[in-house]
Amino acid sequence: MNLKKSIKTGFAIRDKNQQELADFIGKKQATVSYYANGRVDPPLSVVVKIAEFFGVKTSTFIEWGEYEIKF
Repeated sequence: MNLKKSIKTGFAIRDKNQQELADFIGKKQATVSYYANGRVDPPLSVVVKIAEFFGVKTSTFIEWGEYEIKF
């Protein structure tokens, strides 16, 4: 699940809104809106706080891709 979908799902399941999340993570509501709409990717430190707000593991919000490592 990607960050945008995870945040929107969290709002619906936990009956929370953007302003509550913004207050919890110390950001403006507009910034949270950018995160929730996929316009801006938050830094990992903020992702950790978002996960804490929703009461889930940080990995819920991290989408791992497949990477080829060349040596």
